[in-house]
Amino acid sequence: MPDPEREAEDIRTLRHDLANPLAAILAEAQLLLLDEDRLRAETVGGLREIEALVRRMREMLRPPHRSDRFPPLLARLLRRACV
Repeated sequence: MPDPEREAEDIRTLRHDLANPLAAILAEAQLLLLDEDRLRAETVGGLREIEALVRRMREMLRPPHRSDRFPPLLARLLRRACV
């Protein structure tokens, strides 16, 4: 029988483990965009896409309404990743 407390802790750990590299990716993209005027348009577009996708992924990792509950599909995926 699954232990809800253990499961919640595993999900928090996984969320933290995913959030850290996402923060680093976002920071690097933003640093590169500081020299936007020296970059080719396609590079700027790619960096902006990275920035948008990282923000989207970070939002997906945030539990709604400041609780530790996730939408059922995301919760199942996170549980599988913790096994």
